[in-house]
Amino acid sequence: MEKISVLHITPHLGGGVGKVILNYVAKATERKIFSHKLACLDYANDEAKRIASTGGIFLKDYLSKDHKTLLELIKESDIVLIHWWNHPLLYELLVKETLPPCRVIFWSHISGFYPPYIFTKPLFDYADLFVFTTPISFNATEIKNLSQTRKEKIRTIWSTGGMENVAEVKQRKHKGFNVGYLGTVDYCKLNTDFLEMSASVDIDDVKFIVVGKGNEKDKKAEKKMRKHKKRVKKLKKQLKKLDRNTFIYNSLAIDLKDSMVDYREAKLKRDLLFFP
Repeated sequence: MEKISVLHITPHLGGGVGKVILNYVAKATERKIFSHKLACLDYANDEAKRIASTGGIFLKDYLSKDHKTLLELIKESDIVLIHWWNHPLLYELLVKETLPPCRVIFWSHISGFYPPYIFTKPLFDYADLFVFTTPISFNATEIKNLSQTRKEKIRTIWSTGGMENVAEVKQRKHKGFNVGYLGTVDYCKLNTDFLEMSASVDIDDVKFIVVGKGNEKDKKAEKKMRKHKKRVKKLKKQLKKLDRNTFIYNSLAIDLKDSMVDYREAKLKRDLLFFP
């Protein structure tokens, strides 16, 4: 039997959304009636390329510079699944190009609550189906004001990056109460009052451990953190003791060294361990 071909179009492939997409495709390829291809308008990072190559999954990136090839891939596909968030390269494709006849599904990776990451009515005219990753999106103002016809196109499918890698994580005894954050350490992701909010938490002996790459050019973050210069050794030892987000140890620590890691410790009301 001929396979049903699914083309995934995404602005880029890497980070949190990339993990969700790659894990989904890896699972979906187990259903032999489907074949999946990945088309990135911008870059696919090295890890995404490695995973795709290992899994025998077609992957092509920088297609914003080659719409001709992308339109050919769309023409060859039974289903076109557009991984949606408000990215200029997606708008450029959808506004400038007339897609070949195809079945279009939008999979939203935003909640739709705060500009610029909001929904617009034309999106629901464009798509044959529109998938939310959380039912909270039904509470977005634009969705409440949609016509019933447009609302009938909406589905909700919970999605994550997968939980298999944290299934065996077990809490370890330690002093105090540790809270961990894993992600981009940048005010484009973090609330600008993150440090102040964390410092105001009224829990005895609480400690916040923040792990991730940051924006070295973020002057606002640098100004807040400039006075906190203490170094902390043995990152793995810290990650083993988290009460929250314990998965950090399992998924990240194996890639990090025990030697000196440049932390900055903020002496506000509580100790905050900040990894830029």
